[in-house]
Amino acid sequence: MSKLITLKLTEDEAAIIADALETDADSYDDSIKDARANGQRNDVVTFTEARDRIRAVLTKVRDIIGDE
Repeated sequence: MSKLITLKLTEDEAAIIADALETDADSYDDSIKDARANGQRNDVVTFTEARDRIRAVLTKVRDIIGDE
Protein backbone atom coordinates (compact mmCIF):
# COMPACT_ATOMS: atom_id res chain seq x y z
CA MET A 1 0.00 0.00 0.00
CA SER A 2 1.23 3.47 -0.83
CA LYS A 3 2.03 5.95 1.89
CA LEU A 4 -0.22 9.03 1.90
CA ILE A 5 1.67 12.32 1.72
CA THR A 6 0.53 15.90 2.03
CA LEU A 7 1.97 18.73 -0.05
CA LYS A 8 1.43 22.43 0.39
CA LEU A 9 1.49 24.16 -2.97
CA THR A 10 0.30 27.43 -4.39
CA GLU A 11 -2.34 27.22 -7.11
CA ASP A 12 0.33 28.17 -9.63
CA GLU A 13 2.58 25.34 -8.47
CA ALA A 14 -0.30 22.87 -8.66
CA ALA A 15 -1.09 24.12 -12.17
CA ILE A 16 2.54 23.51 -13.16
CA ILE A 17 2.26 19.95 -11.88
CA ALA A 18 -1.01 19.49 -13.78
CA ASP A 19 0.60 20.75 -17.00
CA ALA A 20 3.57 18.42 -16.54
CA LEU A 21 1.30 15.44 -15.87
CA GLU A 22 -0.74 16.23 -18.98
CA THR A 23 2.40 16.42 -21.10
CA ASP A 24 3.62 13.13 -19.64
CA ALA A 25 0.28 11.42 -20.32
CA ASP A 26 0.29 12.76 -23.88
CA SER A 27 3.75 11.28 -24.45
CA TYR A 28 2.42 7.92 -23.30
CA ASP A 29 -0.40 8.27 -25.85
CA ASP A 30 2.26 8.61 -28.55
CA SER A 31 4.15 5.60 -27.17
CA ILE A 32 0.95 3.55 -27.17
CA LYS A 33 0.35 4.41 -30.84
CA ASP A 34 3.92 3.46 -31.74
CA ALA A 35 3.73 0.20 -29.80
CA ARG A 36 0.45 -0.72 -31.51
CA ALA A 37 1.92 0.06 -34.92
CA ASN A 38 4.89 -2.18 -34.14
CA GLY A 39 2.78 -5.02 -32.72
CA GLN A 40 4.28 -4.69 -29.25
CA ARG A 41 1.26 -5.75 -27.22
CA ASN A 42 3.07 -5.95 -23.88
CA ASP A 43 4.28 -2.37 -24.31
CA VAL A 44 0.76 -1.23 -25.18
CA VAL A 45 -0.50 -2.67 -21.90
CA THR A 46 2.37 -1.19 -19.88
CA PHE A 47 2.10 2.26 -21.46
CA THR A 48 -1.69 2.29 -21.12
CA GLU A 49 -1.48 1.46 -17.42
CA ALA A 50 1.10 4.18 -16.87
CA ARG A 51 -0.93 6.74 -18.82
CA ASP A 52 -4.09 5.88 -16.90
CA ARG A 53 -2.34 6.22 -13.53
CA ILE A 54 -0.92 9.60 -14.57
CA ARG A 55 -4.36 10.78 -15.74
CA ALA A 56 -5.86 9.69 -12.38
CA VAL A 57 -3.33 11.85 -10.52
CA LEU A 58 -3.95 14.68 -12.98
CA THR A 59 -7.68 14.48 -12.24
CA LYS A 60 -6.99 14.73 -8.51
CA VAL A 61 -4.79 17.80 -8.98
CA ARG A 62 -7.33 19.47 -11.26
CA ASP A 63 -10.14 18.76 -8.80
CA ILE A 64 -8.16 20.41 -6.03
CA ILE A 65 -7.34 23.53 -7.99
CA GLY A 66 -10.71 23.69 -9.75
CA ASP A 67 -9.18 23.39 -13.23
CA GLU A 68 -10.91 21.56 -16.07
